[in-house]
Amino acid sequence: MHPQLQEIYQATIERYRRDPRIVAAFEFGSLGKGTSDTFSDVDPVFVVEDADFAQVDAELRPLFEGFGYPIALWWPEGFNSDDIRNYAILLEADELLQYDMTIAKVASVQGGQGRHLLLGGSEVLFDKKGLLQPILDAAAAVPYSPARLTWEIERYWIYVYIHAKYLRRGDLWKLVYGQWTLFQGHLTVLRALHSEDWRWWPWSVKNLLDPEQQRELLIYHGPAEAGAIDEALAREMDLFARDARAACAAWGQAYPAALEERVRAHLAHVLPR
Repeated sequence: MHPQLQEIYQATIERYRRDPRIVAAFEFGSLGKGTSDTFSDVDPVFVVEDADFAQVDAELRPLFEGFGYPIALWWPEGFNSDDIRNYAILLEADELLQYDMTIAKVASVQGGQGRHLLLGGSEVLFDKKGLLQPILDAAAAVPYSPARLTWEIERYWIYVYIHAKYLRRGDLWKLVYGQWTLFQGHLTVLRALHSEDWRWWPWSVKNLLDPEQQRELLIYHGPAEAGAIDEALAREMDLFARDARAACAAWGQAYPAALEERVRAHLAHVLPR
């Protein structure tokens, strides 16, 4: 990861390691899965005593402001609740850096969204009360169940049939929808074949399937080539910005022009071609 991001990441871990309100922490992103590289961001989850959750949440932005890097974006996730909060934070350093900050109540890690993050493949950063390991051990002891596997296979073939109708109609967008449905069905079968290690599907496809299997799955997505995507990206940004500005105008909202400008500048910096 970027050295400035590494510095901030370690500072938050050590700060919360000393904070008695924070009882555990784990990293559920690529860093925790052992697949990080120079471009990786960080995705730690800090587990907070339930009674202290609101106070810790209120302290988050001042904490990051104290690192001395301007905050370009502080974006709360859509699933945020009284039990778990995630913020996508973009920091102005040598380049734009992303820190995905999550805090979760003990109750959430024991039985809510926090538990799903923990079981998605994580590295335990610290565990002051022995909270996390029993959850991981219990989940590891539950084997994959094929109870719905036949149903999923049948669903796949139903959608193969439906494709014929869409093809005869020339219904492009329903074909796109159908292709995505078939792709998800195929992933279900692959999960059955790799049940012990299957996690978030992009990670699983990349790390559990051989290169030929990965190439085969691209058939669901049409042409997929990095250079073509790179060439399309500038046009995609232009079209999105046009429509997003129109939507903001229609609903009387302020369009975040400064953020768009900063992200474009970042892309120009890291993708100079």
